[in-house]
Amino acid sequence: MPKFFRDTAVEAPADQQFSNDPVPAGIYTVEITNVDVADLSTGKGVGLKLEFTVIDPTPFARRKVWSLLCVQHQNESAQRIAQEQLAALLVATGVTSDEADDLFGKILRIRTKVREGNDKYGPKAEVAAFMSAGTAAPVTRQAPPPAAAPAAAARPWAR
Repeated sequence: MPKFFRDTAVEAPADQQFSNDPVPAGIYTVEITNVDVADLSTGKGVGLKLEFTVIDPTPFARRKVWSLLCVQHQNESAQRIAQEQLAALLVATGVTSDEADDLFGKILRIRTKVREGNDKYGPKAEVAAFMSAGTAAPVTRQAPPPAAAPAAAARPWAR
């Protein structure tokens, strides 16, 4: 195996430290870098596990955000909420199939919030909304363009 050559006098910069802090609340452009469909650890349903990698050219580039959508669940309210989130994700990515693998590699924007930690876990970033990569906010319908101006001969001031 070839060796690499390292200058022992060079030290790693201090800002290369690993951070366990969640990405702050905000809007990020991300790529879906992992998708998995698996039974929930509670045994109460099936979840769609998603890993998002921030691709914005910010200090948070390459940071990860994870989301679990309980797409099948014994609790009807939990399942309804997850299905609504899944529908928003599919619209944001343009995916129309039911294949989880079709989400892999898709680029979109997410809005995150930070959930406070508890005795068992620290704070974590959660996905609060999905948006298409081309917009910073949900798209709103625009008014139609104005009608074409009448011909010059029909204008009263043009006589």
